[in-house]
Amino acid sequence: MATYRAVMLTRKGGPEVLETVELAIREPGPREARVRVLACGAGGTDILMRRGYYPFGPKIPFVQGYDVVGEVDALGPDVTNVKVGDKVAALTVHGGFAELLYRGADELVPVPPGLDDAEVVALILNYATAYQMVHRVAKQAPGETALVTGANGGVGLALLELLQLERVITYGVAGKRSHDVVRQTELDPTLPRVPGDRIQLQQVFLNLIVNAIEAMSGIDDRPRVLTIVSMHGSANSVAVEVRDTGSGLDPLRVDQVFQAFYTTKEQGVGIGLSISRSIIEAHGGRLSAGPNQPHGAIFRLSLPIAGEEQA
Repeated sequence: MATYRAVMLTRKGGPEVLETVELAIREPGPREARVRVLACGAGGTDILMRRGYYPFGPKIPFVQGYDVVGEVDALGPDVTNVKVGDKVAALTVHGGFAELLYRGADELVPVPPGLDDAEVVALILNYATAYQMVHRVAKQAPGETALVTGANGGVGLALLELLQLERVITYGVAGKRSHDVVRQTELDPTLPRVPGDRIQLQQVFLNLIVNAIEAMSGIDDRPRVLTIVSMHGSANSVAVEVRDTGSGLDPLRVDQVFQAFYTTKEQGVGIGLSISRSIIEAHGGRLSAGPNQPHGAIFRLSLPIAGEEQA
């Protein structure tokens, strides 16, 4: 009998209650798909479920795994929305810690080609939760203000990015132990006004500052310093730099940080900087990145002053 491996939750407790088991491979039933799992998320919800605190988990024993990305391996009768070989994603709640997953085909969402499996799986629970909060609970409109607590977590980061898309003025907070950062400013009071969409530009600055703080979160061998500098730029422009003393950028991949879905974070999916550059370019400006000395990175944006366009 053919089998596949899965990680079974056998009782309440810590990681030691998880056991690798062999389960029988079967053919999918009507309107069901069998998916070969390529990536599965693991997070706080799985811990709550393992400890018996999560109200929507099935009865123990069961296979955990809240969200997956995989490839359709086989189909049961009457399935028309996916085909064998399709890459799909699903919010499974359980069952994802396995080589194979059986689910109703209508629960599967196609994954566009060219995306990284691990990055896509980070979208599912975090961004579905954040989307519900923004659009179905808070129902926030452009120009309104939002405070995101736990902004350094998966859902918090998703909220910051989705609220930015909705042009909501957003502030993120996290515990001091997560972001014990020294903040410095070097602001030129003589700078002229810059025309533009205040909400969009605030979101760009927020994204750059949050990224700088997160880039320093794992640093413990030197001071973590966030510096914001404003100055006169070239060609009748105003320039702002956000500097950090974090892990820095790979000089061979500096331009990639502005590509959609490219990220160096453990959480997040890499759309913030892509959106930020688009906003700055729509204002006639530029957004670039480079190394800080002796450690970290500098993100520099420039914007034309009133009546001017950058060459």
